[in-house]
Amino acid sequence: QHLIDLVKQNKTKTFMIFTNRTKTALFLSKYLNENLIDCLTLTKNLNNNQRELNVKQFLDGKCKILICTDIASRGWD
Repeated sequence: QHLIDLVKQNKTKTFMIFTNRTKTALFLSKYLNENLIDCLTLTKNLNNNQRELNVKQFLDGKCKILICTDIASRGWD
């Protein structure tokens, strides 16, 4: 609930949320979507095209929240 409150209080900010497992990232994505908060995921079970599309949408500001596994943190810069 704290995460939902944080996101709703900071609607103009972008968030990258890192998890240690794909299962956790998918659970968190589902939880946020159920609470009417749009988010994208970046996990190993997406194909390359979908991963690239999700990153592009996040970087273009079309979606303010990107949930990814900690593997995605490697080389992000």
